[in-house]
Amino acid sequence: MVDVDMPSNSSVSAEDVSDQFRVLMEALAKYAEREKQYGSMWKRYGCRDAADHCRSKAGRLDMAIYRMLKGGEDVNDGDIDDAIDLINYAVFFIRHAREGRMKLGLPYDDSEDRVAAIKESREGS
Repeated sequence: MVDVDMPSNSSVSAEDVSDQFRVLMEALAKYAEREKQYGSMWKRYGCRDAADHCRSKAGRLDMAIYRMLKGGEDVNDGDIDDAIDLINYAVFFIRHAREGRMKLGLPYDDSEDRVAAIKESREGS
């Protein structure tokens, strides 16, 4: 079990804290694996991109629930992987927000001119 300082009035059990920590560590391990595989690509985009990925992963979890209710299927490894990804994308959102990367989900190394050109090209299409 993990030793965590909880507020004295907390009703959360040590076992629940340990279980929660175990899932978060699984998400952290998946993050490290993907960082090794893809590098820090997620850092090139901001909150909007992270939120879009959260929506996509949440939609997949909704479909998993639908499959379970309609056909009695169990949760599969892919569903768990989507849930773990959702945790990581939520963390990316928080990190972007805390670092002020809120713009349009564009790469943050872009100049103001490049951002204006991208906006203009989107309006023209």
